[in-house]
This record gives sequence, structure tokens and C-alpha cells, in this order.
Amino acid sequence: MVQPLLRRALDWLTPERCWNHPTLIAGMLLAGWLVTVLVGPGLTDITGTVVGVDFLAFYTGGRFLVEGRLPEVYDFAAQTAFQWDVMAPAQTQHVQRYLNPPSAAVLYAPFAVGPYLVGLLAWWGLGFAALGASIRGLRAALPPLQAVPLRRLARAALIFYPTLLWIITGQASALALGIWTLTFILLRRGRDAQAGLALSLLVFKPQLALGWVVVLLAARRWRAIAGGAAGLAAWLGFTQVLSPDAFPAWWAFRDVLFDFVRYQNLSSFSLYSLYEFALLALDGVAPGLAGPLGWALTVTGMAGLALAWWRAPWTPGARAWDLRLAASLAMGLLVSVHLFAYDLMLMLLPLAVVWSHHVEGRGGRALDGGPLLLWSAAIYVSALFSGPFTQLQFEASTALLDHRIGVQLGVLALLGWARAAWATAEAQDPGGGSARSP
Repeated sequence: MVQPLLRRALDWLTPERCWNHPTLIAGMLLAGWLVTVLVGPGLTDITGTVVGVDFLAFYTGGRFLVEGRLPEVYDFAAQTAFQWDVMAPAQTQHVQRYLNPPSAAVLYAPFAVGPYLVGLLAWWGLGFAALGASIRGLRAALPPLQAVPLRRLARAALIFYPTLLWIITGQASALALGIWTLTFILLRRGRDAQAGLALSLLVFKPQLALGWVVVLLAARRWRAIAGGAAGLAAWLGFTQVLSPDAFPAWWAFRDVLFDFVRYQNLSSFSLYSLYEFALLALDGVAPGLAGPLGWALTVTGMAGLALAWWRAPWTPGARAWDLRLAASLAMGLLVSVHLFAYDLMLMLLPLAVVWSHHVEGRGGRALDGGPLLLWSAAIYVSALFSGPFTQLQFEASTALLDHRIGVQLGVLALLGWARAAWATAEAQDPGGGSARSP
């Protein structure tokens, strides 16, 4: 009974349908959002949420720096007053908190010189340019991808739900993807110092560099570490010159940063790090245990990543090296402490790297039709449904048990994919050998 149904389902799921149905869903989601924007008053959509909602926070930090009062940005009252002025005359009580470190405001400042809408359009333009550069850069660095039409690669990126979230929220994910891609390409070419310098550009979201840093330290890539340290020092020094009091104000703000996930008004069901996995599962039942468990999972993940690269050879350009690094980037997202759904867009890099080594597919099957295909599909599907399913768990557990409990299935999909990618590398290069490039 089950086998005939499964066979019929597989027969129905043709390659064309695998592409066309996600494209239709993505198009409908984007069109629906555009309608809410067009119908909404002023700079807000029909729900009263400002257009490019997260860019409002970036715009706030950038404008405070431009006006020479960056330390005040860590005063919520000052943020609220400023943002309500920006959104006037629209009637809304919405506020988007600026929580980034002071150095991030240096990046946002050029987009905050003029009106909000002009800055948002320029910000989107930068993001699309970074996405396009990432795709073209990977096609040049990974020759097998040149057999894949450019429009198909772009389509694969745009039907990924986190990509849509990046557009809708006005986030920085596409820019972060561009930095990740540049770092990968430079490391692959043996230009470690330049790769570290590129990685330091993630100063606006330093948690997204954490996995890279663990890999580079464990692999003893000291030139990359030195390049990253030099770039970071330059960013911090420049910010200190522009606003000497900003860093003390941000540091005094640290308790809010670590507890932000626990605020009831945050869409916490869309969080995906190992730390947040523990909070979502246990914070409503045993809050005293949730935090320590989250840190334990994070440290364990970092330790496992470090141990793996301590043993593995560093052979840039080799198939096993590509696959190991792809697996490590997925794991790096999980150990980043704070990972919202839109930053899963960075998974486009490791997914593309793995795809480049399976373009033909054994027996004509995508990704050889094995575990990598299963887990890649799980990532695409869970990126869309895992957050709402977690929210459903919250509501059901609260109604039935009077406690909020949720298991973020997207985290399990990322773990499964990372394991499958690393296992594929090990099958190609068992044991990792002992060779290490200088």
C-alpha cells in the first residue's frame, strides 16, 4: 500500500515540478507582500509595519552617527522618538531596535544621509549587487557551475525563503553572503591574508564570522587570522575616532543583547542557532536550564568543528576541502549564537559549493540522489515551514501544558546537511590524511 503511493508521488515529483512549484510559491509570497506595501499608508504596509522593517534600525544607527550622537542610539527612548518622526505621518507604534555594535553604523551611515525611502532603495540595490556578484564569483571559482545557466542559479537563490525574507525585511543578509563568498574564493586561491581582511567586513554582524574564525584557528591559518585582526582593528579604530563614547554605551547594553530572544514581542520562532534551539525548547519550562544548555551546545559545536579541522588537511581547491568547508559553514551558522531566518540565506554558499561537485549527478540523479539531496530539500522546505511550525508548537503547548515549548526542526535539517556534506568529503578523502599546505 505504502510503496505504490510513494512511487506515484515520486513519479509526480518531476524535475520541472521541483522548480516550478517553489517558484510559484515564492512569486505569490513576494506579490502578496508588494500588495500590502502598496495598500498601506505612507512608509508602512497594511499592518502598520514600516517597509523594509529591519532597515529602519540600520537607518537609525547610521543617522545617529551622521548627526554626531551615536552613543544615544543605545537609549531606546531616543530610538523610539527618532523612528516615529521618520514614519510620520503614518500612525504606528512600531519600533525596530538598533542592537548592532557601533562599528556597524559606519556601514549604514551612507544610506542614512538622505530620506528613508531613498536609503532603503539604495540598500536593496547594494544587496542585489552583492547577490549577483556572489553568483558570478562562484561560477568563475567553481568551473562545474558554468554548466548551470546563470538564470537557473539566480532562480535557485530567489526561491529560497530566507532570500525573500532578506528583501521583505531590508536586512543585510545578501551583503553578508557576498562577504562569505569573497572569503571562500580568496581562501580557495591561497590568498589567506586577503581572505581574513574580507572576513573582517562582517563587523556589522560579527556572530556570522564565528564559524570561520574557529575553522581558521583550528587549521592554523595564521595569515588569515592576522588579516582579519588587522581589518577588525581598522574598523574599531575608525569608529572610535568618529564616536569615542559609542563603545562604552554599547557595552552597557550587553544584557539586553543576550536576553533579546526571550522578549515576548520578538518572532522567536524564527531563530535557528544551537543556543536559541535550547531556549525555544526549554525556556518556557526550565529557564534556568535553557541558557546553560544553549551555551553547552554552542561550545560543543565549536569544539567539534575545531577538532575536525585540526585533523583535516588544508588543500584549497580539492573536492574534499570544498565539501568540508561547506559543511563547516553550515555548522558555523548553528554556533553563531543569534541566527534569524533571513540569515539562513548564507546557506546559499555551501549549497552552491556542494552542487558544483554534483552538477551531473550520478545516474542523472540530482546530488547523486543520496543523503545530500534529502537534507538539501529539508533545508529548503524547513526554511519556509519550520518557523510557523515552531509557533504552532508554542500555541499548542501553552494551551495544553501552560508552558511554551518548541522544537526548531530547521536546526535539525542544518545539522543533518552538515553531517552529510562532511561524510561525502570523508568518502572522497578517508581520514583526511596529514598533508597541510604552507
